[in-house]
Amino acid sequence: MHAELYALDAVEESAAAFAELATITVEPPSEGPMIHVEVRDMREDVRDRLVDELYNHALEGTILRRQSRDG
Repeated sequence: MHAELYALDAVEESAAAFAELATITVEPPSEGPMIHVEVRDMREDVRDRLVDELYNHALEGTILRRQSRDG
């Protein structure tokens, strides 16, 4: 996930929200602009859509944070 598009705290919040569905680790950018997200051990019934939903959740959280900050 690119740190210019996603707020790290929103990504971490999303990882926590989806924790019952998979093992998700989030590493902040170290060199460069990428937030590293690893998704493992996904529940079989959500495997085909979990990553997309995780990204959508993180993007929504980022947008809400930016709106409240800029509002």
